[in-house]
Amino acid sequence: MELGTLNMSGKAQTKLYRSMLALVVFLTACSDSPNARNQQIITDAIKQRLKDPDSLTLKNWRFSKVAKDTLQHACVEFNAKNSFGGYGEPSLAIARFYKGSWTITDLNGSIYDCEKRIAKTNNAADFYAEGG
Repeated sequence: MELGTLNMSGKAQTKLYRSMLALVVFLTACSDSPNARNQQIITDAIKQRLKDPDSLTLKNWRFSKVAKDTLQHACVEFNAKNSFGGYGEPSLAIARFYKGSWTITDLNGSIYDCEKRIAKTNNAADFYAEGG
């Protein structure tokens, strides 16, 4: 089986190359976003505390705004295999970014705690953004 060549005019090739370049730039920007980097850091921190880190599943990420460039909270639902090799009920991890690093503050958090911390951090961020 032979692959045929694609006969395109110079303008069509230019459009195709520009479209491909735009897609590469878009995907790079998405993967290099602050939340993508933070998600990886938090994921690695959660894995360090698990008996079977390769079984980790994550969903429903939530991030607060950043308050005064030093404080942020994040929450994520997670599940992983337990000591018996089975999955239990999903849990909620709460993480805090403070003074340059992420720390897992709770691996059995509640949605109430998550919402409370995010709201409090968002209020502080709004306060500082308004010149407070």
